[in-house]
Amino acid sequence: MGLIVILDDSDDDRFFIRRHISRRYPGRSVLEFTYAADALAFLKHDDSDGVDLVMVDIDLPRMNGFEFLDALGSLPDQLRDRTTVLVMSNSIDPTDSNRATAYPLVSGFVNKPIKDGSLQRYLDS
Repeated sequence: MGLIVILDDSDDDRFFIRRHISRRYPGRSVLEFTYAADALAFLKHDDSDGVDLVMVDIDLPRMNGFEFLDALGSLPDQLRDRTTVLVMSNSIDPTDSNRATAYPLVSGFVNKPIKDGSLQRYLDS
């Protein structure tokens, strides 16, 4: 089982997502980032081939989630091909979910707060 990257500027949201993952999937490792640029730098230089899932919030400081997805699209194919990208948001505006899932590399969209079972299909693969 590979690494899960959580990109969210909310300490509370990261805590609850990490806790949810650790309770349901105790063998999974989680790495957290507050800023998209830091997550991109890690992904660009990660030699482990171990990132299975990237969870990204839309509303981020400095570089928002959509800008992150644009930048992620320029990473090497082998990284994009092996990594599932999941977009998260507090927004109930369908425009946000439609825009997020229009990215070819995005596998899904979940509303926050994360509810039990909403990550299952992404974490069980």
